[in-house]
Amino acid sequence: FLLMFITASPANNAFASAPAENMPSLELIQGPDLIVRWEEKTQAPQVLSWMQGQVADKAKGLFYPDSGRQSMKIPRAGWDALPEKLLIIPQDDTLKPFVLDVPTGKEEVVVRFEPIPENEVWIWGITPDNPCSWGQPGYMSVNVRMINPFSLYASLNGLFVWNLTLRPEDKYEKAFYFTPDLPEAVSSVAAEGLAKANDISLAMCHAHHGGPCRFTLETNAQAWGRLHQIVFHPDKKFDKIDACPI
Repeated sequence: FLLMFITASPANNAFASAPAENMPSLELIQGPDLIVRWEEKTQAPQVLSWMQGQVADKAKGLFYPDSGRQSMKIPRAGWDALPEKLLIIPQDDTLKPFVLDVPTGKEEVVVRFEPIPENEVWIWGITPDNPCSWGQPGYMSVNVRMINPFSLYASLNGLFVWNLTLRPEDKYEKAFYFTPDLPEAVSSVAAEGLAKANDISLAMCHAHHGGPCRFTLETNAQAWGRLHQIVFHPDKKFDKIDACPI
């Protein structure tokens, strides 16, 4: 069994996107808009995001294509440098997300997705809004770790994507758990097509984590060859006045 991450930098083993926040000392550089096209309506992206240097606007750097269109225009701007890597998530859950290299001089690209192999599971999501950002755009950091082996883990922030690859000798059931930096602000973590880890994995996770693992998920035979969205549900009872530093 192998967990494969798309590497963003030596310090971060998962590809995740988060907007720049409160950076007045840096210069905002704006370039020409990028036009993104796709040849088939059935292969339209679900969401796109620059992987670095994006402006912290209302959408926090995320772009959603209009239904029925076959192109969209997105701004390119960043702090001290223009972003050059675009993460693209497809709508079709049998297609593989990918990161597109877009040099600063390029103003139009065509998106072409590839099918997900039967021995791979791709997982994507957007980490929860950070309730302690006090009105500023920001995401909560979330760590994800495999339950067996525990040595495979990543730190996620904003839009993220990673994948599992199944070897012929592996079982279909692979479990992992999430640890938000504000766990009391999250009520549950779920994904259609994935279920809560089994009792053996939960016991292993409890022993390793030093306490109950609240947010666990596990693959099954039907999960492979598909893209799954992780959804973090906020806890409406979370009181940021008491929990968040000022």
